[in-house]
Amino acid sequence: MQILVIGDNCVDITIKGNFQFERDKNIVPEDIKVTPAGTGVNFSCALSNLGYEVFYFTPLGNDTFSSIIEKHLDFFKVRKDFIDRVNKKTALIVAIVNEQGERTTFAGIKDVSYEEINVGKLKEINFSSLSAVYISGGILTSKASQKRLREVVDFISKKEIRVFFDTQIRIGEEIDGFIDAVYYLMERSNVIFSNLREFSLIKEEFKYKLIDEGKFFVIKMGEKGAMLITQEEKIVFSGIPVKSVDTTGAGDVFNASFVYKYLESANLKDSLEFANLSGALSTTKLGVYIPSKGEIYEFMKRKEEEC
Repeated sequence: MQILVIGDNCVDITIKGNFQFERDKNIVPEDIKVTPAGTGVNFSCALSNLGYEVFYFTPLGNDTFSSIIEKHLDFFKVRKDFIDRVNKKTALIVAIVNEQGERTTFAGIKDVSYEEINVGKLKEINFSSLSAVYISGGILTSKASQKRLREVVDFISKKEIRVFFDTQIRIGEEIDGFIDAVYYLMERSNVIFSNLREFSLIKEEFKYKLIDEGKFFVIKMGEKGAMLITQEEKIVFSGIPVKSVDTTGAGDVFNASFVYKYLESANLKDSLEFANLSGALSTTKLGVYIPSKGEIYEFMKRKEEEC
């Protein structure tokens, strides 16, 4: 199957340790990891790693960091047919992770390359060959990208193709125009991802209007598991006990795993269970850990044997 992905790209610098910040103190962390990432890149690589043909449709910058991202996409065999190179810097994210896997993030996302989406380039794409389009709300961090993504979904809405959308409200809730853009995209999507807090922030009347229209929400609850709400049912899976090292990218791996299983089987329960397992597994290593299909099924087998 072929999937078009629109979403942010960046380089993550993850610093892990037991920190106590003091003035002029030199800290030697347990580990430092530099990883190409961003919600769009993470999702693309995770879904490609599960065997789908993924086309990444978001610009890269003109600096050293963008070359790191490009090599990462190549490693995971993500298609670059529609990627533009633009004269902008790559977004840089610095995450401080404690021993419990909790993180605080510093985001350098002003005036960056992924904002420069070329809406006209969509005309080059044969949408009849695609199974779905996935959009990450992490790209909506500027007025320019918000405007372009509205134009993108307006164009895609005419193509009769399924749209998966991750709200990513946690990234942009304080950014001017972000929430309005998220609402605009939710109205034009079929499947909407969020975490539990993000779901609670969406207006009750609005989200249940979307559910009544036949859309459904897939809600990530971290260590508490996952939930799916449709017009007909609510499906809930409890969290999977793991020794969590780092939650970076776990939501993107979860989303990719759900999309993979849902497009393959159309079974909501199986898709949510598969995503819940793979999301948990992805937290067991430092940085963005993208497990293979074999690793996920082996993990699933171990957990079944433990029951």
